[in-house]
Amino acid sequence: MRYSKTFTLEEAKALLPKVRQMILDANKEVAEIVERLEAVNCDFQEAERELATVKTTNDDEGSLTRLRECRAQFQSRSAKLSAVQHEYEDCLYKWIERITEMGIVLRDLPSGLIDFPAEKGDTQYLLCYRLEDKDIEFWHLPNDGFIGRRPLAVLDEYF
Repeated sequence: MRYSKTFTLEEAKALLPKVRQMILDANKEVAEIVERLEAVNCDFQEAERELATVKTTNDDEGSLTRLRECRAQFQSRSAKLSAVQHEYEDCLYKWIERITEMGIVLRDLPSGLIDFPAEKGDTQYLLCYRLEDKDIEFWHLPNDGFIGRRPLAVLDEYF
């Protein structure tokens, strides 16, 4: 795979504080939406349970009224749940786009796992970073993934 942009180690390290802050901001924004999503989902499930328990008969106006009320509440909460789900998706896509348009490969937003494409001669490799790392200290070949990451100290030995 050819990457649209490649970075030197110095370029990646210079960009890292900005990208790190973006990942932290993204995780904070996503977490806030997830909190709302959980609350709205609980409300939706409650309305769903209430609707399922309504007993109606054709000649009982009170039970028909209760059914209409429960159905309206269910529809309202369903619409709210859908709106927050869309907000969650939009937020994720926004941050994914902001980070990847810089030429960075975003692997996992919660852990901040990212790769900076790099190359040495004709060989492409990835400078690997995640939030718990102090700095960019690892690299791996494109097909090796996170599990195949190696310390930067052995990069010159590999090539």
